[in-house]
Amino acid sequence: MRLVTIESPFMGDEPANLCYLRWCMRFCLQELDSAPYASHALYTQPGVLRDHVPEERKLGMRAGFSWGALAEERAVFADRGISGGMITGIKQARGRGQVVRYYQIAEWINALILAGESHPGDIALRGAPSPAEVERMIAQAKGA
Repeated sequence: MRLVTIESPFMGDEPANLCYLRWCMRFCLQELDSAPYASHALYTQPGVLRDHVPEERKLGMRAGFSWGALAEERAVFADRGISGGMITGIKQARGRGQVVRYYQIAEWINALILAGESHPGDIALRGAPSPAEVERMIAQAKGA
């Protein structure tokens, strides 16, 4: 399996963003045959680091980028938008010469939900930007 670091939003609607991240991880495993890593799901657990404390957020991002250096690909999941932290991760990956790929998986998620998937993913796309806005964000991120 290829090692992949996931970039997806965290701050804001954290429950929906974490639900979306779980879908992203599943997509990597099932559809990309890759082993995903998402520091924002690991380091923000209770008792580890507090994302709303700037020094702790920077520490978590540094640690995530250290692990991310080992990955073959930076997978940017954009259905819920592209955050400033994601842009930083994209720039880190480009600086290391890593492959950066952009994914939109809303249709894949919706198909699984409609098929009766038991994963609590119905909130994953709540409050998400429109597809046109996502395309604009991806174009902007590619130029960053």
